[in-house]
Amino acid sequence: MWDIKPNVTGREDYDFFETENEKYGIYFSDIDEYGMMKFVSPVQIWIEKSNPIRIFQSDKIKFEYQFNHSCYYFEKSNTIALLMPCYRDRGELF
Repeated sequence: MWDIKPNVTGREDYDFFETENEKYGIYFSDIDEYGMMKFVSPVQIWIEKSNPIRIFQSDKIKFEYQFNHSCYYFEKSNTIALLMPCYRDRGELF
């Protein structure tokens, strides 16, 4: 079991995915809707299911969040692919 304790009291705007081989956990938090059915979220990536260690955290960049199509894991190359970072119309990262 992934023992990750996010601060989500009273919130429902987060999601967690696990790769099929259980090597990585991908955590989307503070999911925001910036347009009709268009969502963005910071991302954290974790390893070590029994004693989780965060190996990536996007503090300034939010990535597109599209429910179960938000990230992909390619086991043969050990690569996690996230959807595109969100850009606002002013050219700034969301």
